[in-house]
Amino acid sequence: MEALKQPTTHWLDLNRKLKERSSSDSPFTPISHFDRHLYQDFFRKAGNYACYGNSWTYITQACRGLGSGLGLKYHDGKSLLSIGSHDGHYVVVRPLGRINKQVIRVLDVLTELSGKPVFIKKVFPDQAIRLFELGTFQEAIRRRTVDAEPLPGEYLWHPTSFADDDTFPEIILDVNVTLRYDASPKKWLQYFHACRKSPLSREKLNQLFRRYLKFRSKVNKFACSGTRYSLVDYNTEKATEVRRFLVEHFGEQDSENIQAYENMLLKPPLGNNGHSFFSFATYLDRDTLPKAFFVAETLDSRSAGLYAAVASRCCRGLSEYLHVEVLSRLKRQGIRYLNLGGSEVRSLHEFKLKFGPIEERDMQLLVYGVR
Repeated sequence: MEALKQPTTHWLDLNRKLKERSSSDSPFTPISHFDRHLYQDFFRKAGNYACYGNSWTYITQACRGLGSGLGLKYHDGKSLLSIGSHDGHYVVVRPLGRINKQVIRVLDVLTELSGKPVFIKKVFPDQAIRLFELGTFQEAIRRRTVDAEPLPGEYLWHPTSFADDDTFPEIILDVNVTLRYDASPKKWLQYFHACRKSPLSREKLNQLFRRYLKFRSKVNKFACSGTRYSLVDYNTEKATEVRRFLVEHFGEQDSENIQAYENMLLKPPLGNNGHSFFSFATYLDRDTLPKAFFVAETLDSRSAGLYAAVASRCCRGLSEYLHVEVLSRLKRQGIRYLNLGGSEVRSLHEFKLKFGPIEERDMQLLVYGVR
């Protein structure tokens, strides 16, 4: 498999350059599984509801490849910056803690030693305001309204996915709303309106409801199809089987998509499967290889994020049905909201809309050091 294209600078060289620019004794270090408590502390202090980036799974997936495989971090007690790479650029993923001049010094070091601008992913509006006060940043996309087609900014993540998984907004579900797929249309719409965070135009509401009805139809048809399946809670002993499924699903040539799940397979979050995170593989009939792999992680006491939802196309309605399974497991644990994350392309965004979201949340991808 072809490795992800990474900056060639070793992290120890980053530390030497940081020493030249700053009096701070805090170095860049590889993220390790011993850092899980550190991240949990910063996630709690951030206090964001249903924040997709406040996740060990997301951080180590987005930063994969650098350091010891989980990414690099810069931690000075006040700030926690997680660092990955993309196409030779450094990428700061979900900046946590204080945004101050030292953060700009860190970005300067990453820019200087890579020779390329730095991407900053999963930035909240208040963080963006602070960063613009401290330095010169560009936005990867310009968007007039939540419903508008994304427009390219001055410096892009990719020619078609301008801001990676924040090209389209994050989709947040109310577990109780989506699971009411047996309610009458009138009853469901009443409940949806009561839980929706912001109003929709009549046209957008009709579009969303038509998608939701198709979702309900697929779930019910799969449930009535008589397809035999088993759900097996994931553990690392299943890694080889799931990896083989991913190769079969994406194709051997799509190494980047396959590698994106590697840290989920080998370095799960703190806690137990079924409580702090939810991960399972699905087997159809007597297949020896799974036909689906799902991973969700709790974000706070009321919400979770979905980070893997890979289902074989061999069985119509399987993906929708397994989304219901995830939602049902979350509900049993008292979780009210599920963030499906943002999307790189419109087709994936529209797939997520079928679950009847109560909120679409725009996150920003900023670029620092554009010459």
